[in-house]
Amino acid sequence: MFDVFYSGENKNLKAQLPLAVQVEDVTDIRARTKMYWYIEDNVEITDYTVFDYRPPEHDHCYEHIWKWQENKYGGIYLKPTYADPTGQKELDRIVCKKKFDIFYAGENPGMEYHVPHAIQVQDIDECKPYTHMYWFVEPNIELTDYSVFDYRPEQWDQKFIHEFKWNSSNYGGVTLYPVAQEGGDKQINRVVCKKRFDILKKATPGQYFRNHPHATHVWCVDPEYNIDFNIDWAPGNFEPDFIHTFHLRGQLEHKYPAEEGGVKLYPRKYMDATIKFHKYLDAAARYPVKRVLDITKNKERDEFDDDYVWLIDEQYKINEDTLDWSPNPFEAEFIHQFKMPYQLNEKYQGPEGGIKLVPKDYKGAIAKIHNGAIVHLDCPVTDVDYDVFYINDELDEQLMEKYAKRAETDYFWLVDKDFDINGALRYVPSRGEEDFNHVFNIPTMVEDKYPTEEYEMNYANDPKTLGGIWLIKKDFDATKWKFQPETIPVRYDIFYVDDINANLEQFARKTTTDQFWLVESKQSITSELNWVCPLEYQRSINQFTFGNGDSAVSVKLVPKKYEYAQTVQQSKLSNMFEVAYETYSTEQEGRDKTELDWFWVIDPDVEVHEGFNFEFLPEKWDGSYLNEGKAHVWQKLNPITGRQYDYHGVMLCPREPSGKGRPKYIMEPACTQREYPVYQLDANKDMVNQLEKADQTTKSGMYWVVDAYTELAEDWDYSYYPTQYDTGKIHIFADEDGVFRNVRLYPKDTFKKGHGFTEGDVLYNRFTPVQDVKRINTVASNRPSWPVLDFTDFTVIELKGTLKTYAKKKVPYIWTVDPDVTVNRQRLYSKFSPGTIDEEGKTVIPEFDEPSLTKVHSWQRLTESGKVINNSGLRLWPTDYDVSELTDEQLRLNEMPDQVYVDQPGCTQPDYKVFYLQGNADIIEQLEQFDNKAVGGMYWVVDPFTKVLGEWEWDYFPSKYDEQYVHVLKTMEGEYRNIRLYPKGTFKGQHGYDLGKIDNNSFEDLKKLDIEASSQPTHPVIDLSNISIDNFKEQLSDFSQTHGFVWSTDGDVDAHEQVINSGFLPAMNNVHKVHVWQRMNPHTDKTHSYGGLRLWPTANDYSELTSDELKMNKIKNLQYVRKPGCTYKPYEIVFLSYHEPYAETSYKRLTARFDARWVKDIEGIFTAHKQAANEVQSSMFWVVDADAEISEDFDFSYVPDAYDQDVVHVWNSKNPVTGEEYGYGGVKLFNTEQVREANSWGLDFTTGLSKRFKAWPQVSCKTKFNTDAYSTWRSAFRECVKLASRGEDSEAKQRLEGWLKPLDDADFKAEALAGAKAGIEYANKWGTKPLKMAKINDYEWLEEYFNEQNSS
Repeated sequence: MFDVFYSGENKNLKAQLPLAVQVEDVTDIRARTKMYWYIEDNVEITDYTVFDYRPPEHDHCYEHIWKWQENKYGGIYLKPTYADPTGQKELDRIVCKKKFDIFYAGENPGMEYHVPHAIQVQDIDECKPYTHMYWFVEPNIELTDYSVFDYRPEQWDQKFIHEFKWNSSNYGGVTLYPVAQEGGDKQINRVVCKKRFDILKKATPGQYFRNHPHATHVWCVDPEYNIDFNIDWAPGNFEPDFIHTFHLRGQLEHKYPAEEGGVKLYPRKYMDATIKFHKYLDAAARYPVKRVLDITKNKERDEFDDDYVWLIDEQYKINEDTLDWSPNPFEAEFIHQFKMPYQLNEKYQGPEGGIKLVPKDYKGAIAKIHNGAIVHLDCPVTDVDYDVFYINDELDEQLMEKYAKRAETDYFWLVDKDFDINGALRYVPSRGEEDFNHVFNIPTMVEDKYPTEEYEMNYANDPKTLGGIWLIKKDFDATKWKFQPETIPVRYDIFYVDDINANLEQFARKTTTDQFWLVESKQSITSELNWVCPLEYQRSINQFTFGNGDSAVSVKLVPKKYEYAQTVQQSKLSNMFEVAYETYSTEQEGRDKTELDWFWVIDPDVEVHEGFNFEFLPEKWDGSYLNEGKAHVWQKLNPITGRQYDYHGVMLCPREPSGKGRPKYIMEPACTQREYPVYQLDANKDMVNQLEKADQTTKSGMYWVVDAYTELAEDWDYSYYPTQYDTGKIHIFADEDGVFRNVRLYPKDTFKKGHGFTEGDVLYNRFTPVQDVKRINTVASNRPSWPVLDFTDFTVIELKGTLKTYAKKKVPYIWTVDPDVTVNRQRLYSKFSPGTIDEEGKTVIPEFDEPSLTKVHSWQRLTESGKVINNSGLRLWPTDYDVSELTDEQLRLNEMPDQVYVDQPGCTQPDYKVFYLQGNADIIEQLEQFDNKAVGGMYWVVDPFTKVLGEWEWDYFPSKYDEQYVHVLKTMEGEYRNIRLYPKGTFKGQHGYDLGKIDNNSFEDLKKLDIEASSQPTHPVIDLSNISIDNFKEQLSDFSQTHGFVWSTDGDVDAHEQVINSGFLPAMNNVHKVHVWQRMNPHTDKTHSYGGLRLWPTANDYSELTSDELKMNKIKNLQYVRKPGCTYKPYEIVFLSYHEPYAETSYKRLTARFDARWVKDIEGIFTAHKQAANEVQSSMFWVVDADAEISEDFDFSYVPDAYDQDVVHVWNSKNPVTGEEYGYGGVKLFNTEQVREANSWGLDFTTGLSKRFKAWPQVSCKTKFNTDAYSTWRSAFRECVKLASRGEDSEAKQRLEGWLKPLDDADFKAEALAGAKAGIEYANKWGTKPLKMAKINDYEWLEEYFNEQNSS
């Protein structure tokens, strides 16, 4: 490290670098290193790794300077020692910051914690700085931005006093002083602190200032206030010493009703100070807020340990900053519940709202509900506030985009400047309307631009033109508008008072709006106070009076600055207080008699609901602002169903009707229609007389009449009640055949004196005028019902006896039900008249007196899913039907002559039972058990492991003729197997079926159905390439929990994906066998062997399975599948070379015919083969030497069987020198893993690698080693050493003779002969020395030995 020097005090630097030396200035430095560090006064190092910096040698002549701020250099330097710098290099890296001494007066825990090196003093005169500038923090100051101490003025500004802000308006609190004060003051517009005074829970300061000599002020607070002990307020710098007094909103108002509140800020010299009155101090205690789904769950507050927790419905959109309410001391243990005035009223319809303040001990606590009737005055929070903009221009999309960019809230208000409003704009879109832009209007204001009477006309065209106040979504859709005619968004605060003429000061102090309502507390508001004060009355006290004499009610709208306001009597506000309007029977009677603006009309034919709100008042659009209004009509309920069916019975009518538009329909029930009486006609009495008497007796507007002998429909309950528009019409109801008869509803006076109707007119509905008759398709009466025969024997004899029995009883028809179907019994007893069905099964409407037919009717038989099977199962028989010629077979097959097939459902054929065979149990025993358990004529059986198609629904039903056949369904692959439908009894007794017959569908009576119901199941696959036999068995065991079979693929094959993906299901007699597929040769596409792809039943025991059995395919209980399942992965071809000049030519010649990889220039034959084995991916690999020229008929297509895959295979080659054909230089095939694991070899790598060696007579190549003298000599030498080392081997001797007598036309035959002789000599000399013999595989040694031989 270079020497380090610093000026001034720098304790942190000295602690980090103890060898650093303090100097007065840079002239005192005596460095001993080539360069030295210098740190200026008032610098704090922030990155000590800077001292590890070493400039390059050629930069030692420069002064290096670092940053202390983003754009400022200085503070720390690296300088050359023995010469002045030739220049300066600036390094872009902040490594320090500049600091001045810091002093503070008074107690300041924050300074002690955050700036521990700061010095406490009594006052500024005690400051003794070591730096040329210093900081001073005044008493009662709390730092909010400690980074201010990093501030360092420019050099030319350091003569000024720099003063920062303690709030947005006042400077002071934190100041940076120069020691030599030569300039003036400089004010920095940055708030870095706030004034904070101690808080006393007492009335006056007492001895506080004597005990705290630095304090300038102190708060004194009534102990009963719930206050936040972090009060930020402080008087301005230039304000005289007042005693400042405040209220806390909503707290102790009973105790401090006048101007003076219970929170006071006393100055040090308070004895002579005057009091300054303020309104509210924003210092109430704040409690945690939790948004909740269910406001009733008080335990949600347990998440916090505070005294109180707010629980607020998460759907409320509120301004949480206004949530400063606290309970009074005498209600501290209550649960306080509030309601937002204008949100979620559909969810909180009662007085309880969705806001709660829950104390810590809430179990058993009293609940206090804070509310008014409509406006909840003491709700502790306001709606969310949205930005407001006033506009002169016409509203269009471009203008909306302009203000959307300026708005900082989710919505924003645009207000036409012609609206002079001084209330608060409050509206939160309800659920489902959040994506709309909302339009509002204020009646009586700006009516020249936004007339209220054109609402309905304009709404269909352009809703945004209906008003001049718009609430717009920030990311608005200019096509989505919602006009809100029921809502005026301008709100004023509302206060209840005992005396309407009370002192206004406290309300003016509390209000948050420019005007406020005063309402007598004994009154109950029944509608919203929606009057908006016009500009000319905004400085007046607006008084509204309702009623007369002693019952008159007064309401005032008062300006905040009320002192000089004149009182103005207003009259346009609707009456929204309790008032009793008179009740009349008709509208005309009410208008003739009432003196009030409104009156009630109640129909004598209804019963008004208990609790109906007779205090209801119309909305502003319907009469509250206008001199005329709309009639309001409530819903009327049906007395039978209790449901609304009409608007009538109760109305609120204006004395002066508007004459425009429809009535106002109120979607709430007010009354119930009185029940109409029911009269039953007697066939033994005169019909017309009975009708006249019923009409005379009836007191209600209508009455029911039921004809003699009528059987009413089961669900008929007289619940039909016509609307007011149809009560003057005769209503005739249909019977079950669609004929209008039997049940009628008459208006009173239908049969009054002189009516003129006869019995025939009534029976045939010949009422006049025709327009006064209404036919109702509702079925009120039934057809006749017939007895039922449930067949047991299902024989003609059984049927004949029953027909005879009922014929004697004069019963014209009976039903019969087959034994294998289910029928809706309700249909049987009251659902059919034969005369309504023609011979083709079509429904017709008969004449009134058409006789019944004499044919058998049969209905449709359905599956349980509703599919039609045939017509049978349910029949209707005339009891005089002749069955003497009918056979049991005809009855069973529904072949009755003269029969009507009814095209309607009559009965249901239960689905056949489905049984599933289990593969791990005896199949035949299971089939016999299924046959015994089956109910009905047939049953389904699903073979083990079958994959049933999702769309197959088991809804196939054979005809009666085919129920004796076994039905087998087809698979998606076109095979008839897996799912069969058996006749019951197939496997009963000595049936003679075995698994082979079942698999082959060898049944006596068989039907193959071309219906696809199953497919081959797919199975998981285990890849055996990189796992042990134990791991394989473990996976089989794991899969046995979820799968019946598992595929396995050997690592040396490519499985045929189509075979695996198509799925496979063994025959039932082979489900316990391991199935193995054919393995293909990749070159010939012919079958090579069985293996590679197998399917394993997971239920078998494989604990004794060995890896050799798996490899050799010697697995117990094996089933051969005569289909290709996989293909051997081709063995890779490796081209080996070692610096042969012709190697590249040979490689190109090889790769022109075959794909091959090149392993070149690896020293040592063994090492080269190891490298080749490590590079290839196949289980075996071919080796081609660089001097081999592959024969035209050699194609590398050989694949050994499993027994020969650890054998070294060598093919013959043609020797160009001797003319012989044998293994020297031939193509070789090695086991990859064998080569990788080899760690030693013999003299000849090919024969020394494995105990097993296989020579192939086919000539694979010509070994063209004689391309130059050295290569020829080397090849002859190495081969003859190996041959000579084999002693008396006759074959070796024969081949040596060939080397010693090279062909006459052989290239480099002399070098070949020399190499052969040298090799024989070398072998004879060193044959017993393995290390010497191994030299022949070292090509570098061979070249040295060749050169040595030739030089001698």
